[in-house]
Amino acid sequence: MKNRVSYFSENDFAFENQYEKAKQRLPLLLKNIGNWSLLDVLELAQIGQYMQSSRAKVGLDGSISKINGCVGKWFSTVESRSLVRQIKETNLSSAYQKALWRQLSRMKLNKNVMTDIIKLYLGHLIVYPLMQSTISKHFGQVCCDVLIQNFEAIPIVLDPKSHGVILPNEIDKSFRSQYFMKFVQSENPNSGYLKTISLDRKTNKDVRIAAKQRYEDEVAKYFKENPQNALRQETAVFIDPSLDPSVLISPSQKDENGVYKTRIAYSAEALKDLIDWPTILNNFIYVFGFIDNDGILTIAPKNEQGSIFERLLTTQKSDLYEDSSVLQNLSTLINLQFYAYYSFLKQEGIRLEDVLEWFFSKYLVENFGIEGLSINLPKETDRGEVKALVAATQLHRIIRMYNLLANDSNFDRELINEFSSTPTFDEIPSKIQNKYMLVVDDYLLGVERLLFSDQSFMPSEGNVSFGDMIYQGKIKMADLQRHHKQYLESMFKNKLLVMDGEIVRFSSKNWYLFLRSDFDYGAVPYSWIMARRPDFSVMVNLVDEGRTKWSPTLLTKKEAAVFDYYFSDLYPNGQGLRNKYAHGASNNLTEKEHIGNYLIFLMFIVFLVIKINFDLEEALKGP
Repeated sequence: MKNRVSYFSENDFAFENQYEKAKQRLPLLLKNIGNWSLLDVLELAQIGQYMQSSRAKVGLDGSISKINGCVGKWFSTVESRSLVRQIKETNLSSAYQKALWRQLSRMKLNKNVMTDIIKLYLGHLIVYPLMQSTISKHFGQVCCDVLIQNFEAIPIVLDPKSHGVILPNEIDKSFRSQYFMKFVQSENPNSGYLKTISLDRKTNKDVRIAAKQRYEDEVAKYFKENPQNALRQETAVFIDPSLDPSVLISPSQKDENGVYKTRIAYSAEALKDLIDWPTILNNFIYVFGFIDNDGILTIAPKNEQGSIFERLLTTQKSDLYEDSSVLQNLSTLINLQFYAYYSFLKQEGIRLEDVLEWFFSKYLVENFGIEGLSINLPKETDRGEVKALVAATQLHRIIRMYNLLANDSNFDRELINEFSSTPTFDEIPSKIQNKYMLVVDDYLLGVERLLFSDQSFMPSEGNVSFGDMIYQGKIKMADLQRHHKQYLESMFKNKLLVMDGEIVRFSSKNWYLFLRSDFDYGAVPYSWIMARRPDFSVMVNLVDEGRTKWSPTLLTKKEAAVFDYYFSDLYPNGQGLRNKYAHGASNNLTEKEHIGNYLIFLMFIVFLVIKINFDLEEALKGP
């Protein structure tokens, strides 16, 4: 397979290299017509895809109709036993497997022959037949019989969409329950699969409960047998009256008897000097760091945040919220910061609830001339359950109010109190049409992965990606391998990169900010960057070219995902606090748990207040 042509996509960085190889291979294949093997025919099909590409150039002799005719004729005339034998004996790459099944799905093979071929695809290999709807439809039972022989195909059944497969009708709820229960009761089940099954809404509840119990048992068993592999962590946040006021923040980390302890102390005396209400809200940004340097909530997940090994070893369905240990630790830290500051303010005679009510009733009037908005948060004497329930309603009141305001500053304030549908978190509008820029161009998305992904094969230094090393001026062309240079050719051609003597650099800082931001956040905070770098306006050309589009929303998709994780039922592994209180499913919680949930609601109201304030400030400045 090493010297064979493989087609991946028009935007693949290997396109030029593979295209040149195709020009060399095509004459040799056509010269050997009549003696083709399965590999030869599939390679010819790969070359045919290059000929159909919009990036194809002069240099490939022959017509696509001729190539397709040759491929079709070979498959229609090959002897069935020979075909089965060659498939069995030939080690095919993923690209060639896909090409093979595209051809097989068009053939009118004897049913027994097709069954024999499908039976060769044990375990995860069953993904290739199931990519073809005709195979899934007409040979569904055969695929099920193959699939159930082992458990390697569990990720395919759990998340067919991300694997690009069409599950046959035979894989119904009954089949899933039998297949998954058999796995749960097996000798050494994969813990990642167990956890994912326990969260799968399409699976029978009894199976999900059994999977959850087995998962907990397997984890406990592992750490009992391997105590040296247990990583114990403790995180504490203090507002310390004894800390020197000249030292606002004092973080420390240390390992004590196998327990990794993180301690962050804030000077109580210093915070007492920052006690006026506008500054209190600013403290969440500049002291506690709830917003990063790009105007994005720090609690929102970044792309590839956390350990590569954890991501690779964890089975993560596409409909689950990413809850890596890094994100869990970050959420814990932010929660602790909020709880500590909330308690500190209360000790100083300040209710954060009063500050938040003031933001809507007075601050917006005085700073933006926006009147008629208000919220009513719980009283100090209310029970925890009542506090959480009221906070849930006020969170949605804020969303409704801003939805009306962003669409029309002069809207009738009476509409606030009328029943109306509340936009989803990712639909909350912004007053800025060019708030975020979303990349829709496959080539640019590929560039981002190549430059910044920790799974890129380009050189990197520890946690410093190849793209960051370019930005830092650490990449010399002479130090790169030949295959590395080939992948940079298109970036030079598209003027993303330039040579500065022997150093590879971005053609401008704007390109680095653009690509890095979109890779991290799934969006480019255009208006935020523009306010700090007016020359960033040149990136608007990408919208005109159809390579990006505007997203005029208050929150990025990843920020909205955090809100959904805590409050809605969008994610099976989410907390669903809003619906828990709205539908009376919180009666079994303790007072302490209710208060904890109330503070989560309150913290996210603070997030919304910060985002709304930034949005209004940027809108006031104009384009």
